[in-house]
Amino acid sequence: MTMRNTARFIFPLIVVVLLVYLASQTVLPNESGDHHLEYSELIKRVDASPDSIRKVTFFPKSRRIEAELVSGGTLKSNYTTDPSEYAFEQKLTDHDVLFDSKGSGDSAWWSILTYLLPFVLFFGFWIFLMNQVQGSRRFGRGFGGPSPEPPRDTES
Repeated sequence: MTMRNTARFIFPLIVVVLLVYLASQTVLPNESGDHHLEYSELIKRVDASPDSIRKVTFFPKSRRIEAELVSGGTLKSNYTTDPSEYAFEQKLTDHDVLFDSKGSGDSAWWSILTYLLPFVLFFGFWIFLMNQVQGSRRFGRGFGGPSPEPPRDTES
């Protein structure tokens, strides 16, 4: 197999594998032992039994909260706005519950890569298709190829 034929075989295979992976991440449920809790229920739990919560971690980028329980479980929730998150922090401070925040920023290179990757895949697939069309010229009339000559009358 030549390099060009190998590339023609592998590129569509990679695209299909990536699409299947993305679909599985979107459709299939998370099988972890964590429990998702409504934000208001998490606030009520802090008010009712603050001793059952070991530590609360805030993730500002995704507006997510994870509460580690003394029993070993984890509760997850999402907060709506930054002021509501600040009010929850005040409530945690009042009840002497430990809390922490994970950084909100990622690497600038990672952001650029995730922004440009769909465009690179799209243009790569487009170039692949254009090469397929140009390759068909060898086996007949392709796009933009010369038109066949009309038949000549040979009645002389």
